[in-house]
Amino acid sequence: YAVQLPLTFPNVKSCHPRSNAYGEVNAWYAAMERLPAYACSVQGDARHWSKCLERVIALHNERATGEEDRLDGLPQVSDQYGWWMRTYPPGVAEKLWKEYAVDSKRPWLADTPAGEVASYLTRNRNDVIAAAAEAAATKDHSIDMNLTRDEADEALREVIQTLLGWKMDDDSPTNYSKEGIDKGESGGYSKGPILSENARKMTKFVDERAIKVPRDLGMIPAMALGQLVRSLQ
Repeated sequence: YAVQLPLTFPNVKSCHPRSNAYGEVNAWYAAMERLPAYACSVQGDARHWSKCLERVIALHNERATGEEDRLDGLPQVSDQYGWWMRTYPPGVAEKLWKEYAVDSKRPWLADTPAGEVASYLTRNRNDVIAAAAEAAATKDHSIDMNLTRDEADEALREVIQTLLGWKMDDDSPTNYSKEGIDKGESGGYSKGPILSENARKMTKFVDERAIKVPRDLGMIPAMALGQLVRSLQ
């Protein structure tokens, strides 16, 4: 409701549960986002909930008996990358994941949020590769994916390898490439990991098409993937 009510009634202030008009409700949301089980497994992102609402509106319009019963589409959302994500102060997301995955003894989960994304992609690599190749074959213009199946396979391996070493909210050399050494950049590091062009395309494809939150991954692993995408822009 915190996402869908404002999208359904964008001009009605009383339909914004996270506004200052509902201080106790907003405080409840904020408290829930600090619970490891909620933030790491249950919480969905605004992009996911808005797409669910779009499907409901489309289904309603298919069944409408006349124009007066049809609903308009949702208002235009921001074109800024990451508009759908919640944010945490530096270090908090990794801490919540550690409490959920490591301290609570869930050995089937990865030690880091980015590692959990890598684990998901490894388990579902055949489906991800097939979807990427299909997007290229059908010339889906909504995303830049002109890769063959073999190229998609290689690119996904590169993305997974990068995720295994990715740390959230971290400007240390773990997250940065040594490409800057030859360029004389400060500290010898340049922003973002060195990824091939195909791997960059695959990273964006995975983020936009291959993972649904929270169906496939929780919010915090999705945020780790989102930070990787931002670093490549």
